[in-house]
Amino acid sequence: MRQPSPTHVTEALRTNMSGGKSVAQLLAEAALRVPFMSLEELRARVEAQEDDLIVLDVRERDAYEVGHVPGARLLPRGQLELRVNQELPDPTRRILTCCELGYVSTLAASTLR
Repeated sequence: MRQPSPTHVTEALRTNMSGGKSVAQLLAEAALRVPFMSLEELRARVEAQEDDLIVLDVRERDAYEVGHVPGARLLPRGQLELRVNQELPDPTRRILTCCELGYVSTLAASTLR
């Protein structure tokens, strides 16, 4: 079984791939470009069973299985670039990314955008 890389190695690789930007810098830039939806609006859309919005949970499977937005699809952030075309073939669909605190989903939304 393959051992996961240490966290500092992952962060160093991410920083190198982003042109030397830290996660904090990437988040700040993404937050300027990504529109946000309130939890109240999301709740109303889920309760109304509106189908014009794909809710994409970008957490890992174990967190998703503990609890998630009803109807949300699972596509972990670490797999987003690899599976986006397969999982989300229609580029015209509106997508709402979600996670526990909003950091990972903000980066995921920026990537999708």
